[in-house]
Amino acid sequence: MTEFDRIFKYYQFFSNRIYLTKSELMGELEISYATFKRDLAFLRDRLGMPIIYDRDVGAYYLDKKQNTLAMPGLWFSNNELQGFTKLNNLKHKYPEDQDIQSIYPLLLRVEELSNYHYKPNSSGASLGH
Repeated sequence: MTEFDRIFKYYQFFSNRIYLTKSELMGELEISYATFKRDLAFLRDRLGMPIIYDRDVGAYYLDKKQNTLAMPGLWFSNNELQGFTKLNNLKHKYPEDQDIQSIYPLLLRVEELSNYHYKPNSSGASLGH
């Protein structure tokens, strides 16, 4: 099973069940404890998946109370990426504009994703701060 397939399986498991134990996840995915820990960190830190461990139950669950929305993988065209760059430039050009500043969390998230998935070339291309 590829890493992508495994990550998608986590999403399916958490979408279909309320609680999942570490043993259940490791058994279903046929992975080691070290891989489970890496996957959990990736899901939480990189994908922003709100996975919570409930000590009383002894299992993990997806916190649906958090105001998050799961989206499939996103593909951006060059024009869309240029649009993000322009929005980022406006953020710096008009720091007092509340409408422009309200898009900052989206820009930050896109930059985090691009920094993880995209290795800048020698020009250092990035959405930048």
